[in-house]
Order: sequence, then structure tokens, then C-alpha cells
Amino acid sequence: MVAAFAFVIVALLIKDTAPIGDVYVLRSLSQGIGLAAGFWWIFTQSSLEAIKRYWLVLVYSGILCATAFISTDAVRVLLQVLSLIAVTLFFVSFCERARQTPTLHTTAARVVIYALLPICIGSLLLYKISPTLAYDQTVERLAWENAHRFKGLFGKPAGIAAASGIFLYIRRKGLLVAIGVGGLLTALVLFTVLNVNTSTLNQSKAMRSDSLENLSGRTTLWALAMTRFWDRPLLGYGYTVGHTAFLYNRHAKAGDVSGNNVDLFRNETFSLHNGYVQALLDSGALGALAYLIIMGLTIWRIARLDDAKAHASALYTLIFLSIANIGETLVYTPATFHATYYWYAAILALGLRPSVAPGLEPPLTTDLRAEPVRTSRYPILSYPTT
Repeated sequence: MVAAFAFVIVALLIKDTAPIGDVYVLRSLSQGIGLAAGFWWIFTQSSLEAIKRYWLVLVYSGILCATAFISTDAVRVLLQVLSLIAVTLFFVSFCERARQTPTLHTTAARVVIYALLPICIGSLLLYKISPTLAYDQTVERLAWENAHRFKGLFGKPAGIAAASGIFLYIRRKGLLVAIGVGGLLTALVLFTVLNVNTSTLNQSKAMRSDSLENLSGRTTLWALAMTRFWDRPLLGYGYTVGHTAFLYNRHAKAGDVSGNNVDLFRNETFSLHNGYVQALLDSGALGALAYLIIMGLTIWRIARLDDAKAHASALYTLIFLSIANIGETLVYTPATFHATYYWYAAILALGLRPSVAPGLEPPLTTDLRAEPVRTSRYPILSYPTT
């Protein structure tokens, strides 16, 4: 099971970073293995009780399937839904196995860290070797966006941003301080050795200060998306094809910004740079509601049930990606590493059972009706215990 997990993660990271042939090959292969492992669990080890733990994902998948019937590209929608089902089903089987072998989650976290480390280092080296390749040079941009963003080895800037954020979590505070100080010193050395130009112009480009007013055109795009949402408020335009809403607008006016970017909106990889707005256009109010409930409930469950803090990294991943999802569509179809890893953390949270940290066990009592006192192990998310 660990080998299958490692293959799914590593295959997607290779797909995201190495331009080797058709990107769908590695994705299909990894998710095909995941789907096979998931079905094997269903037919050999699953139970109705276990399946009930993930009922919310089943409902969400059902809503996404329904969007295919009102979409202009039903085949693409159904294939993307199947992709999501394959990933979530595999992680359900993995997490159910981990209920008997808790160390599986620790091993999974190590797999992710070891896989991300060379990619993050390699991205920095690429900046020195070939700065042009290290920055996004895509010309298919919105008419109002004109900026170069660091992407490292990834195909898109969002990839390196998400990977770096996930890689940042260190459980032990002492080690975190050591790595923080070491990272600062390393950065200073790199700036000296690599002869990084920190002129005012380059600083402006790096910080993209001129884009803060409208978030590089995102606010304009989101406002436009909301006008399309009201044309199909219930189920949207189809899972992963919400961008097609801009191709046929019955309320189009002269000078409409969507008219200037028709070719861009035909691009299958185009996103709305906001996972929540994307959910509204893709699956309407029904799908977006299920999407939001999953995001909120998974964070709450780990914060509430994981007293032993055994899954702090999963909690961090859920919080980080949920926040980052505001400025970029990160939690989306499991076509990328970060989106797939989010679903692993979400499935882990939905199947979690209460754990108690050493030293916080409830006192012995002869009153069988008494409920144990529970204390949160996450200071930021603490709650009253009385």
C-alpha cells in the first residue's frame, strides 16, 4: 500500500515538473493503480460502516456527475469525475488500512517530504542555470495581466508555491527554529554566490507591487465569473469546464473583457485563479456548498479529534491549501500533486477517530455515565473544556 501511495505521489510530481511526453500518461497510470487498489479494498475489506465515514465525498462526486448532463463536454466532465473518484477511493483504502497500522501516515508524510526536497532544491538551481526557464513565460495571459512569476521546475507558478508551502511544515519546534535560521543563512549565501541582482526594478518584479490593487486582474475575472454563475446557479457549467461560461454570454456587451480573450477561454487548462469561484462555475451552488462543507469539516475534525497531534501535518496542509485556494485554483481536479495531496489529507480527516495525547487520558471513575474531559492540542484552535 505504501508503494502504491509513493507511486501516485511521485508520478504526479514527475508529471508536474518534467516535460516528458504526454502529461496524461503518468496521470492515468498513477490513478489507474489507485483505482485498482481502491476496488480491491471494496471487494475484500470494506464494510458499510467504513463507507459511511466518507458519505460526504460520495455526495460531492454524485453532484459532479450530474453536472455532466448540462455540460457541453460531458465526456471530459465524466473522465475528470472518474479521476477524482479514483484518487479518493485509493486514499480511503489507504486510510482504512492505516486504522490498523497508524505508522502508514508517518511513512506517507516522509514520502512526500523526500519527494519534494530535490524538486525545491532543483528549482533554486534552475534559477542560476537558466533564469528564463525558471520563470513563467506564458504568453496566453489575460489582457490585463503582464508579469513573470517564478515557477522553478514546475509547469506553473502555483505548483512551486503549493509545494513549498506543504514542504515548510516541521513538527518539532526546535527543528523548525534550526531550519529557519539555516534557511536564512542559506538564502544569504545564495544571494551572494549566485550574484542575484536585487535592483529596485527586479525587486518590483519579484514583489509584483503593481499587481496588488486588483490581484493581477483576478478581481475583474471573479466579478465576471459571478455574472455567469447566475445564468446557471444550480449545477454550473460542468466539473472542470466552468471556463466555457465565458464563450457564450447572452448578456454580452460591446467591450466586454471576455470577448477579447476568447482563445484563452477555450484553453482546457484555464482556471479562475480561485478554487471557490471555480467551484461555483463548475458545479453551481450545490457543488460549491458540498465543496465548502468538505473543506470546513475536515479542518474541524482534525482539530477536534486529534488530541495526540498525530496528524498535525495533515491539519497544516488542509489549512494552508484552503487559504491559498483563494488566490489560485489549488484544490481542483486531482491532476496535480498539490490537489491530490489535499484529498489525501481530507480523506484522512473524514475517517479519523478520536485520539488522546499521553498525559491527557481521562481520570479513572466508577461513574460509567461520566464523559472524559477533552483538551485541544492545537493552541490556535483551542476550545473550552468545561
